Amino acid sequence: INNDSEVPLHSRSTTDCAARGGSPVLLTEQEIAELLQQVGENWSVATTATSKGTQVQCLRLQLTMKNFLSAVDAVQKFAAIAEEFQHHPNLHIVDYKNLIVEFFTFSVQGLAINDFIMASKFDLVEVAVSKAKPKKKASSTAKSQ
Repeated sequence: INNDSEVPLHSRSTTDCAARGGSPVLLTEQEIAELLQQVGENWSVATTATSKGTQVQCLRLQLTMKNFLSAVDAVQKFAAIAEEFQHHPNLHIVDYKNLIVEFFTFSVQGLAINDFIMASKFDLVEVAVSKAKPKKKASSTAKSQ
């Protein structure tokens, strides 16, 4: 990774971003596992398709928001941070209130340190997630007649 391991991810800059003339490095599976421990528990490693149809590893966050407007509000907050640091995620609103955020580094076609830095910055953003509890499954011990 780099020697900034003592600095929290959310305090780091994305200075090695290709858009800023840097040379991002594809992370190893061990580095990914270590960095995943430093971001919020709702982030996971997944696979997504690029605009060219290539499958790449990504860092994914799935949130169920209170409603459509809270999903749009979260997108706007995330977009402002992405613009500030010039590292942009895929943002999807699905079924009106389910927000999916996906980070990967296009220039390395996978995960780089910047993806985890940005995920940790997003973790600090207050968004209106749903507090609804999942419905309980029907009991299978119902009396049969």
